[in-house]
Amino acid sequence: MNVLISSDAKAPQFATLLAQILTFGAPGRFPAIAAWSTPMPFDKFDLEEAKSLLFSTRKDAELTDEESAEIFASVVNCMIIDIVDLASVALKAKDKDEKVAVDAINVVMDFMDHAASLFDAVAEDVTIKPVTYGGNLRKKDLEQMFSVYAGSSMMSLDALAGGGGSSQDRVDTLQLVFAITDKKAEGLMQKHMMKMMMNLMKDGGKGLEGMMGGEGMEGMEEMMAAMGGADGMPGM
Repeated sequence: MNVLISSDAKAPQFATLLAQILTFGAPGRFPAIAAWSTPMPFDKFDLEEAKSLLFSTRKDAELTDEESAEIFASVVNCMIIDIVDLASVALKAKDKDEKVAVDAINVVMDFMDHAASLFDAVAEDVTIKPVTYGGNLRKKDLEQMFSVYAGSSMMSLDALAGGGGSSQDRVDTLQLVFAITDKKAEGLMQKHMMKMMMNLMKDGGKGLEGMMGGEGMEGMEEMMAAMGGADGMPGM
């Protein structure tokens, strides 16, 4: 990020403003940016004001659509690394808490939604490559985060009721951010779902019945059918 806002960079004022506005998508997650000497553009986020400031600063810097889109992608990529790394901490701890991890990954998804809402003020007619994580976490760590988040989304009440469209959109976005193939994502989700159901069945199926609304094994069979059937279950 320091390279993007240095005096030698292309339009450092624009990159600085963009990064500051993007922090509102994940409050409290970017203390280094909040500590910059350049004052924040506003105390409370306002989408139209943010777009107006970005458009004006971009115009002053005489940036083309392609140049502003490139700066946007670079800034978002840097910030994504920070919040994904923070989200991974919950799963690395000895007393790892998947709920805490899911909440932290939801912050990442909120940030992505926030960034997307600003893009038309940056470069409306330019298509950029999907933003992907470029930090130092191992692929295995990213896959674990994905499986935990996707599994949680699939087990949500909305998903079990046949809804969960927004949840699935978030899972799809996370898959893109982590550069996970469709085949790998399917296998990770199935394996995590089976692990969760096995844990629920350890108490005699009571936890599973509660989750399924009292349907027990019948409910589990319906879920397995939605996942591709028992024949398609991955080996544990």
